[in-house]
Amino acid sequence: MFFKLSRNFLFVATAVATVIYLGWRTFFTLPFDYGLISIIVALILLICEIVAGFESLEQYLNMVNVNDPEAPVIPESWFPEVDILIMTHNEDTELIYKTANACRYLDYPDKTKLHIFICDDNNRPEMKALAEELGVGYHGLSGNKHAKAGNMNNAIGKTSSPLIATFDADMIPRSCFLMETVPYFFLPKMKKNEAGVWVEREEAEIDPDYKIGFIQAPQAFYNPDLFQYNLYSENRIPNEQDYFFREINVGRNRSNSALFVGSNAVFSRRALNEVGGGGHQHHNRRF
Repeated sequence: MFFKLSRNFLFVATAVATVIYLGWRTFFTLPFDYGLISIIVALILLICEIVAGFESLEQYLNMVNVNDPEAPVIPESWFPEVDILIMTHNEDTELIYKTANACRYLDYPDKTKLHIFICDDNNRPEMKALAEELGVGYHGLSGNKHAKAGNMNNAIGKTSSPLIATFDADMIPRSCFLMETVPYFFLPKMKKNEAGVWVEREEAEIDPDYKIGFIQAPQAFYNPDLFQYNLYSENRIPNEQDYFFREINVGRNRSNSALFVGSNAVFSRRALNEVGGGGHQHHNRRF
């Protein structure tokens, strides 16, 4: 309760200070005596500051009304097939080995449903050899057309599982990654009964407009960020990525605007197809 009151007080104090500041900027700092160009540039800067103020307000509202749904408990037979795509451009094989090997040890009720692919947009023989050594799939693409997005779309078009997990070359997933993300796709058809047990909804209870497109998991980094490094505070202040992934992006659930950040996410192929993505695969398994 004390923390909530303190946070509300800080918000009110910040809001008042922001209004005072923007008022001062608007009425006392615009350079009307220095020519048209100066006025235009100053107005652009002022507009940016006003937008930043509204963005801060939105972020506060998101953080005090967090929509952080609980993952349902689903039967093991419901866990669908998953294509796991590891994106690489020019990283060395040692780095890719760590990521691909971690993917081989992901927990899953039926591991034959997991299909791991190294997606290489430089068509390197050594990367294909690594895939063969690890017993995983390989999708090569020459020319680096459309960069990472082109690499990903190429792989998606050559696979068919209803769920697609994506990892950057330097991202090593924890073994529980899929077990903690996949169940969320079944939220629209699950509910908790009065005893607090997850049960399947009746057909009439399912909202046809409630769909899960993707699940974005947090990222964590071993190396210090810019602030930690320059302030010599790696062990004293949190990584700024943690604030984004565990506060800002979670808060964006409230406005249905969570961000995909390029890695550590699981997508519904159906959702990709509905928005015109998903490559050119026409034989998709559904769940």
